[in-house]
Amino acid sequence: MNVFHIINSIDKSVGGPVRSINEIIKGVNKHDKKINFFIITKSSYNPFEFDDISNLTIISLDSSFFNLKLKLFKIFKLYKVNLIHIHGLWDSFSNISCFYARYFKIPYIVSLRGMLEPWSLRQKPIKKMIALRIYQKLNLKKAKIIHCTSESEAKNFKSILKLNSKIKIIPNGIDTDLYSYDGSEKENIILFISRIHKKKGLDILIDTWNQIKYETKKSWKLLIIGNGRKDYIDKLNSSIKSLNLYDEVFIKKPVYGKEKIQYYSKSKIFVLPTHSENFGNVIGEALSCELPVLTTSGTPWDEINKENCGFLFDLSQKNLQIYLEKLMSSSDNCLRDMGKNGRKLILNKFSSKISGKLMIKLYKTTNE
Repeated sequence: MNVFHIINSIDKSVGGPVRSINEIIKGVNKHDKKINFFIITKSSYNPFEFDDISNLTIISLDSSFFNLKLKLFKIFKLYKVNLIHIHGLWDSFSNISCFYARYFKIPYIVSLRGMLEPWSLRQKPIKKMIALRIYQKLNLKKAKIIHCTSESEAKNFKSILKLNSKIKIIPNGIDTDLYSYDGSEKENIILFISRIHKKKGLDILIDTWNQIKYETKKSWKLLIIGNGRKDYIDKLNSSIKSLNLYDEVFIKKPVYGKEKIQYYSKSKIFVLPTHSENFGNVIGEALSCELPVLTTSGTPWDEINKENCGFLFDLSQKNLQIYLEKLMSSSDNCLRDMGKNGRKLILNKFSSKISGKLMIKLYKTTNE
């Protein structure tokens, strides 16, 4: 079977979606290496480095609209394409792919990747409303399967399109062999790793940090790691400077691989005060590395409270301060127990081995 993944960009700045494809392929390969994968994407200056996967071919195309139409047509005509898996909505790349999939009668799956979440729909709402009416609803209705990564994402999709029978929920997989506590000595670090974007609630986090009493936070550091627009990062740095937090709050460039795992391993608390996530890969990674997680009800991680591996809360500065202070005042033993609970949760429900098995079944039934 030849499965073609379509994604607008595999640039490192994209964040979760491109890493999710990497984990899908690794997860599938744990059970079945007879499926060949192709990724078709626009060319990128700083592409994500996929794992060394022998059955993966990456095809990068020039981003001009005419070239995309021509090259995609040739690819779908010349290759034996059994299944198309499209990641994300709105962009012309995915729209053209859906059109050609129908033209060549190739079954296709659409992974929403959080793009129909309420917060996301409030960004440029008029453009998205027009796109939904002109082409996006048709693309979704004609898909064989709508892939959601959580119950909450499926619920939000159902509120827009009543296509219940087409929905399949498969969480993103976490490579638990890769993401594991490396034994580093823990430091009083509260860690944020993700895309630096207004959606992630970083302005609230910095303002909250400023409200915490010095006696509570004097031995702690808040470390923000990620990439994002320069103007937004400059704005956050200006806020840090104006609040005299430059000895307490630090923004660093993104890290990957072993260096990323080292940060997870040496920190004591992971925080993601996000407005919205359809899954939140970094939450799974942090939990897998035995790091207690503090995040919001804008994520689908209800298990965090149920399994005692951190706190899930409704986003507000007051709530964020309450739970930050609660974790910061917890004993090392308590934080360590929370971390172990988190690792157990990922192993039992969210490992790439589990999601890979589910994805194989999805691919094979969709291709029948």
